[in-house]
Amino acid sequence: MESWLLEFRFEKSLLLDTRTLGTFVESLVEDVQEITCAGKVVYRGMEHCEKTGFKVLMQEAEHGNSSALIQGSSLGLLTIDLHVRDNYKEFEEKIKALRKKIFSYNRIVRRKTLEFETLPSITRGDDFSKYEKTTCNLLMEHDFDALVYDHDSPYQNIRIFHSKQYGNCLFLDNDMNLAESDLPYTVAITGDGKVDYRGKTVL
Repeated sequence: MESWLLEFRFEKSLLLDTRTLGTFVESLVEDVQEITCAGKVVYRGMEHCEKTGFKVLMQEAEHGNSSALIQGSSLGLLTIDLHVRDNYKEFEEKIKALRKKIFSYNRIVRRKTLEFETLPSITRGDDFSKYEKTTCNLLMEHDFDALVYDHDSPYQNIRIFHSKQYGNCLFLDNDMNLAESDLPYTVAITGDGKVDYRGKTVL
């Protein structure tokens, strides 16, 4: 399953005007349904509070292949969580179209800094995670397409993932140690075949 998170800013005064807010949310729902939940929506519920904002949940009826959660906070933050199971590439273009359309709304506030068209999607539900949290608390995505080996030794967890770019990658306790693409570097620092290590202990 692929997930997208769209983020916008809206005028906070919108929450104080129930009628205008209703029109605003209805436009959001219609545009999200048209572009993402193209089929009949089996469920749609809305919650609204001036202090906390509003929330709308939508679920596509046919096969349940897509769903959307629209949330507006009292701070003026509008987020739209979109989830889809099929036609990932086609859906990505629809996301860009949806984002462009929402930015045309009168009550949406444009930022003064450069914005991306859309953030990359997040893949969920696989047998293994492609993501790693760095020491700086940033999220890094690998291009792994297979978990080759997974074993708990008496000393550590050993995993080998296959990467399209780096080949097989060795992880020890979730820390990457080396990959097949490191072979030229390994050969270089060990003497490029000019040093004979037979019968020697290498630490």
